[in-house]
Amino acid sequence: MSYEFYAKKLNNLVAISYVVAGLTGCASPKVQMTMVQPPSVAEALKLKRIAIGEFEGKQTEASSFTNEVESLLNSVRIQDKPYFNIISSRQTTAALQSKKGSKDLNNPDVIRSLSSSLNVDGIFSGRVLRSDVTNSSYQEQRSKCSRSKIQYDKKGRQIGETCVSWSNYNVSCTKREAVFEFSPSLVDASSNKSSFTNTLIGHASDQACTDSDRPITDAATLQSQARNDVLGQIRVALVPVESQVSAEIMEDSWLNSSFSEDIKSPASEEKFASGVTFAKAGRMDRACEIWKELEPVESTHVPLLYNVGVCEESSGNLESARDHFVRADKLALKPEKRITDALSRIGKQISSTQILTQARPDIFFRSAQARSADQDQKLYGYTTPANGTEVKIRNITAVPETVRNGDTLKISMDFSVIAPKGTQNVVVQETMTLKKDGKVLKKLGDESQSQPVGGRVSEVDFKIPSGMPAGTYVIEQKVQAGSSYDVRPVVFVVGS
Repeated sequence: MSYEFYAKKLNNLVAISYVVAGLTGCASPKVQMTMVQPPSVAEALKLKRIAIGEFEGKQTEASSFTNEVESLLNSVRIQDKPYFNIISSRQTTAALQSKKGSKDLNNPDVIRSLSSSLNVDGIFSGRVLRSDVTNSSYQEQRSKCSRSKIQYDKKGRQIGETCVSWSNYNVSCTKREAVFEFSPSLVDASSNKSSFTNTLIGHASDQACTDSDRPITDAATLQSQARNDVLGQIRVALVPVESQVSAEIMEDSWLNSSFSEDIKSPASEEKFASGVTFAKAGRMDRACEIWKELEPVESTHVPLLYNVGVCEESSGNLESARDHFVRADKLALKPEKRITDALSRIGKQISSTQILTQARPDIFFRSAQARSADQDQKLYGYTTPANGTEVKIRNITAVPETVRNGDTLKISMDFSVIAPKGTQNVVVQETMTLKKDGKVLKKLGDESQSQPVGGRVSEVDFKIPSGMPAGTYVIEQKVQAGSSYDVRPVVFVVGS
C-alpha cells in the first residue's frame, strides 16, 4: 500500500476529528425488505381451496360475520397472487341443501361428502358465542381552587392571583366495552381434523366523563372494532404474515476496530464509497452492482461482504446472503450488531421460505438472479439476440435421486435469459410439473414475473407425500419468455 494512501487516511482521520460531532445525527442508509412468516396454525398451510359454511349463533350477527370472514379470505393476496380459492357460503349452503340427511358441518360424513362435491381442501365454519356491548359507571376525582389570593406588584398594581386552597370533587364517567367471541372450525377434508382449538375473543372499549371534551364512542363502532380484532386473529392464524424489516448499510471507517483488514487501495476505497453514495440516494441497484464488481478484489473487507450480503438478501438470494454474512462475521474482530442481526434474520427467512415453498409452491416458488447479463455471456458464450428474447436451461437437478415417503426433494434449475442490447427486464414464466408414466400428477411451481436479464436459479422443495407409490417420476421444467421456451426433464425414484 502506497505512502500516499496512508497519508490520505491520516488526513481523513484529522478531518474526522473536526466533524465527528456533526456526523452523529447522520444515519447510514437502510434497505427496506419484506419478510414472510408462516401462519400460526401450521395445518392451514395445506389448505388452498376452502368452502365457507354459514356460521351459527344469533342470526343477524352470525350472518354478518360470515360475510366478513368470506370477504377477508377472498381479499388475501401474497406476492400479488390470491392466496385462497374461496367457495362462498351461499354455494356451500346450496350444496348442503341438495344432499339428503344431516346438514351438520361437524359430522365427518357430511364434511367428506361436501368436500368431495365442492372439490375443496377444507371447510371453514364456526359459531358466534357472544357479541355485546356493556356500559359501566364510575367516578373520577377532580380538583378546583376554593380560595385564591390577589397578587400586587411593588407599586400596588394588581398583577394576577394565585390559588391558596384547593378542594376535590367527583364527576360521573362511563366505560363502554364491546366483546366478540367466536369459536372457529377449519376442517381439513383429508383428515376431518379441525385446525382450531381455542375460542377467539375480540375487545374494544372507550370511556368518557361528563366534563370530557368529546363524546364516548358509540356502541356500533366498538362492536365493529371488536369483530375486526377477531378477523385479525383469523388472518394471522391462516395466512402467512408479511412484515417490513430494514437492514442498515455499512460504511467504511478507519476508526472501526471491528474489521480485521482495511480496504486495500485508494481505487477500491473510492469505488466502495461510490456505492454508499448511490445507496444514500436510494439507488441500491447501482450500489449493489458496484459492490459486487469490487468483491473479487476486496474479498476480505467486512463492510463490503456485509453490504453484498444485504444486496443478495433484498434480491431473494438467501443462501448467498447467508454465505456473505458468515464470511463477514468470521473476519470481524469483535461482535458487530448489524452482522449479528443479519445472521439471525437470514436464518429465519431461509427456514420460513423452505416451509412456505414446500407447502405452497404456487405462491412461494423461488427464483433469484444468479448472474448479470455480462457474466452470463462471459461464462457460457451466449450471444445477445438481435430481435426478441431467448431462454436456455443450463442445468437441472433433483436431490437426492432416490427418496422415500416423507423425504424432501430439492429441485433446482439454472437457466439464462438473453435479450437484445439495452433490455433490462423481461417477463419470464417458470413451470415445474410432476409426471409419472407420461401423466401429469401435480404442478410444483408456476411463476410468471418480470425478471432481470442474465442467469437465474429456481428452487422448489417438494415433500414426498405419505402413500406416494414407489416408482420412477419425472419433473418437467419449462422456461418461457415471449415465444422462446426451453424444456428439460429430471428423473427421481421413490423407493418402497
